Amino acid sequence: MLLLYQTLKKTGLDIRWVVLLVLYFLFDKVVFEISRSGRSEVIEVFFLSLWFFIQYHLNNKNGYKFLLLGLCSGVLLLTHLKEWPVVAVLFIWVSVEQRSVKAMCMHLVGLLVLPVLYMWFIDFRIGELYRQLFTHSMEHSAGANAFNNIYNSRVKQIESYCLKNN
Repeated sequence: MLLLYQTLKKTGLDIRWVVLLVLYFLFDKVVFEISRSGRSEVIEVFFLSLWFFIQYHLNNKNGYKFLLLGLCSGVLLLTHLKEWPVVAVLFIWVSVEQRSVKAMCMHLVGLLVLPVLYMWFIDFRIGELYRQLFTHSMEHSAGANAFNNIYNSRVKQIESYCLKNN
């Protein structure tokens, strides 16, 4: 990427276009690798980017801006448990920035419509939601101390690689 940046910079293009072109290729590679592995980060980054785009580039005609912000936040609520604090911060941000009751109601409706629809599709079985969000996240928790985690992630990987190739 640095080589591409240096090459494009020598063409005489404006530095903003050079950075944009480099980021395009970098973003394309990252999105391909992450989407190929089926991870949720692509969806999270997309909806966070969409949230900030709506926040700063759409004007508020009839309150639909806050409905769209709420819909983006609702999708983030459903993607992964780690997004819940992000949604809370975004909700507080909108609450502080917009003191209008109508805007807050529109944002809250947008925020709750997708989670309520999801609960309706699973017949309001809270256990299903709990298993999807919390049980899966427990598999990623660090069950040992930091030294065991470092040993397992570094030494065991190298050891298994060396044993497999010999």
